[in-house]
Amino acid sequence: MGWSSGVNFEGRTVGYGHEGVCEYPDCNEKIDLGLGYCCGELSGVMGERGCGHYFCGEHLLYGIGSGQRCVECYEKIDAVAMRLAEAAGRDPHDSEDFEERAEEILYDQGALYRV
Repeated sequence: MGWSSGVNFEGRTVGYGHEGVCEYPDCNEKIDLGLGYCCGELSGVMGERGCGHYFCGEHLLYGIGSGQRCVECYEKIDAVAMRLAEAAGRDPHDSEDFEERAEEILYDQGALYRV
């Protein structure tokens, strides 16, 4: 079974079999609506801990945690991780723990969504 077509948490028809455009403001790059363009972690068959919107390669940052994030979600995670590290008196780049904790906090607050 593949994800050529399905329905996401917003009731939107998505999957690599559906064409779309990057959702970054003023970007009209054509993409498909598959998981490879979705903001969030890719764990199994679902993306999670991102906004769940779709972005081209220029507006989706890879290698963040175990998935990819859009610029806005990355900036949210980074800002909270920096505050956590400062409060602990540590360098935020010494450990991925701060990023993981930041994701949990933002997810719990509803700032990141399960896709």
